[in-house]
Amino acid sequence: MILNERAVEIAEELIKAQEKYKVKVIELNKAKVIDCGIEAEGSLEAGRLFSLACLGGEGEVKITLKKYEDLSLPSVEVYVDHPQVCLACQKAAWKISSDKFFALGSGPARLLAEKKEQAEHAVIAMEASKYPDEEVIKKIAIACDVARENLYILIASTSSIVGRVQVAARSVETALYKLEYLGRDIQTIEHAFGVAPIAPLLGDDMVMLGLTNDMIIYASSVYLSANKSLPVEKIPSSTSSAYGKSFLEILKEANYDFYKLPKEIFAPAEIYVNDKEKKKLLKAGRINIEMLKKCLRV
Repeated sequence: MILNERAVEIAEELIKAQEKYKVKVIELNKAKVIDCGIEAEGSLEAGRLFSLACLGGEGEVKITLKKYEDLSLPSVEVYVDHPQVCLACQKAAWKISSDKFFALGSGPARLLAEKKEQAEHAVIAMEASKYPDEEVIKKIAIACDVARENLYILIASTSSIVGRVQVAARSVETALYKLEYLGRDIQTIEHAFGVAPIAPLLGDDMVMLGLTNDMIIYASSVYLSANKSLPVEKIPSSTSSAYGKSFLEILKEANYDFYKLPKEIFAPAEIYVNDKEKKKLLKAGRINIEMLKKCLRV
């Protein structure tokens, strides 16, 4: 099934049960904007569905309670049998902008914009603190070659519960991103599982931008099954020279320019790889409890 059509089913579920999921649906320039965390409160389940839509409905997303030594934190588990969708869909790699709006877009609409899929409907997810304007909506519809009335936009602020859940759902994505950065073929990954804590609300959007990334960098764990050997020791976030600092510190050193950030830091804290070629289970990195507690101020 086309990934955009799968994501449409998820979007329609949010639309049909707005009160249940604590979301709000508005029409902007004919497009359906599903507010999951700007004016709307959002919910854990809306966050789970938002995350699943980013994956084009591929795989499973589950919210659970996980122990991190003496801490118990709500966490997001993700498992996929076609992990490549994590980069093809979930990765927030589409710069969406106008004179009055900027966001990074993820979700299967990227496949349409990159001419890797054809569909009558498009679903894009954005992390932003305000709604897109008419110019942005027109640009997205044109790029995806869909009518504006067939465009679904899922949007939430970083500090909202949905925003915090969907970042925690990106553990596998960061592992694949790191492998791609290392020049490895991610088609060798057959299955993937990841888990990361959901950041508690400790500040505004900027504070939460840092904290949600800290949860991935210092407390996420990913398991990959690969049919070729991989440089496991090079995958964890601890390989970055910026490791040991909070994400906000790293961002400040880069003058708040995401494109100047050290790419090695975007990776899970801990990685396991079942090397099917060598019939081995390999591990690198660790959950950094000290940094986790420091970031959470506990």
